[in-house]
Amino acid sequence: MKILVLLCLVALQTAWAQDPEKWQAVSFTSAADYKANETTVLECANFILNVAAEPTNPARKSALALVSQWMAGTPDHTFVIGEAIGRLMNENEAVLGIYMAAMTKYVLESPSKPTGKDIELNAFEMLLKYCEDPRNKVPSTRELKRAIKAREKGKLADYLAS
Repeated sequence: MKILVLLCLVALQTAWAQDPEKWQAVSFTSAADYKANETTVLECANFILNVAAEPTNPARKSALALVSQWMAGTPDHTFVIGEAIGRLMNENEAVLGIYMAAMTKYVLESPSKPTGKDIELNAFEMLLKYCEDPRNKVPSTRELKRAIKAREKGKLADYLAS
């Protein structure tokens, strides 16, 4: 039984292994580089959304840096940071990186090119789910509670538009 548990732990570690050195080696010197590295960028976005929001985690920092760089330069997608995320950031700046990872994940996993409103709504959904999980260590704020309440009532789109 102990061996089975040990093998499962080894398998999980391998499955969640991150490679910050690989992420740091990625460079975007041409438009083709953005497309060619989308798989790695998605890996980074997924990593961010699957680890706690700890600013001292070096792998998380590397992943955030790559996602930010890709978002700023990709010619295939346009990202808008709206007022709603600004309201959440006023009380907790960690949410921006999570939101950026969620936006990136959504556009890279969408079969067709999503609209700006689709990106915002779906990324906000991912952000709120992430923030609700206590393991992710995102402090609950009044604005975050408002956003979660709006989502629970089916009025997240209204919250984002306000």
